[in-house]
Amino acid sequence: MENNAAWKVIVAKYQKPSRWRAAWQIMDTIAPYALLWYLFQEVKPITLLSSLKSFTFRLWDEKHKQLVGYRQLRKLREPKVPPPGV
Repeated sequence: MENNAAWKVIVAKYQKPSRWRAAWQIMDTIAPYALLWYLFQEVKPITLLSSLKSFTFRLWDEKHKQLVGYRQLRKLREPKVPPPGV
């Protein structure tokens, strides 16, 4: 019985409704959803054409401190093989 009485004391403060807490819980839930909805409206859609344009991107070469295209990158990664007979 003592356990039951202690539990009732703990729960008693939550049995009274609070308009402030209810309003805060609603705003705390709705505000992030509204913000995300707005941000998603601002995102540019990805199309096939825009994804193909990504092939023209450049990469930053830290060693040479310059932008490098994919073609140049492939040349840098190819192993240096000496010509035959040398």
